[in-house]
Amino acid sequence: MTDEITDLKRRLARIADTPRQRPQIAIPPLAARGRRKLRVRRTCAVAGSAAAVGLILTLAATGLPRIGARPGRPASPPSRPDTGTYPDPLVRRAIFGWLPKGYVTATVMEDHQNGQHTFEAMADLDGGRGGIIDLTDFGAGPEPILGHLSGGRPAQPLPATPVNGKPAHWIAQPGDKDGGRLRWQYGPHRWAEISVLGSADDTGTIHRIAKSIMFGAAQPVAFPFRIRGLPDGLTIYRSTAGPGLGRGAGESAGVSFGAGAYSPNNGLEISVNPAGLMKRQLATDPGRRITVGGHRAVDRRTTSGGVARHTLIVLDVNGFDVTVQASGQTLQRLQTTGGVTGLYQRITVLGTAPSRWTTAPFA
Repeated sequence: MTDEITDLKRRLARIADTPRQRPQIAIPPLAARGRRKLRVRRTCAVAGSAAAVGLILTLAATGLPRIGARPGRPASPPSRPDTGTYPDPLVRRAIFGWLPKGYVTATVMEDHQNGQHTFEAMADLDGGRGGIIDLTDFGAGPEPILGHLSGGRPAQPLPATPVNGKPAHWIAQPGDKDGGRLRWQYGPHRWAEISVLGSADDTGTIHRIAKSIMFGAAQPVAFPFRIRGLPDGLTIYRSTAGPGLGRGAGESAGVSFGAGAYSPNNGLEISVNPAGLMKRQLATDPGRRITVGGHRAVDRRTTSGGVARHTLIVLDVNGFDVTVQASGQTLQRLQTTGGVTGLYQRITVLGTAPSRWTTAPFA
């Protein structure tokens, strides 16, 4: 367990007891500051990194169509993509109406795993050093299980003042070592929760934040990249946007797809991080130093447990570092369209100016 994860033990205490293996790509930007946010859906016991530190695109091999080459850069042998049509990958559906002085929204995320549709927004003070406010809208359905607090303590509902006249209860009262956690039913079969750590962890402040939240918003989020030739048949199951905790690293965005059951040993993962944030990680990376499209890159190929994995890290592409990793059967399928390198060539990074970003990154 890293020091960063240890520092966030309070947040990990919220997860289910049997988390999924984390993606294989090491994503360093927030780890350097010790403020990576790791969360696992309690309802499906699946782990995930929600620090909004880049594009994370995961394709499981089951039923995966071939991916076609970008026009002007044909693969060998050439292959035409079965291009899929996908919705806006991330839409804000809940917005903070009021936050304590100095707090700003740092990260938003949608999670569609196991039929759930969870939206999450995080705000922080001083890059997370002064405090963290985490809003989760669980979407339609029964109230999710309460899970566990730090030290394995089972969470129990505790009486709380209603929020806008709606039933509410504390999962952890303000002042608890886990920070205050307030859950309420904001509509028929719709639940939301706020967890607070730091300066805003008091009863009055938490209730004021909860009362101010506007549900039902529909604001598409712009992404700093575009990908051509995505195959049909994939499902968006996680997307993130924002600089995450520890701002100053630059804006990032992410989206994950699934085609069948995800496996870290049989999938495709892509990450896009602000340029330079991977410098420390790459200093000890065992991969070969190469050049791809005029950019410095690291090419790493490994086999473990009979599973082949190919990782390509291309540096400073329009202000971002791009990592593409494929493993197992998915890696074999990619060979017909140029492999991992061919897939990288179908990614267009739009630069760091938000005015150039798009709400339709897969169009």
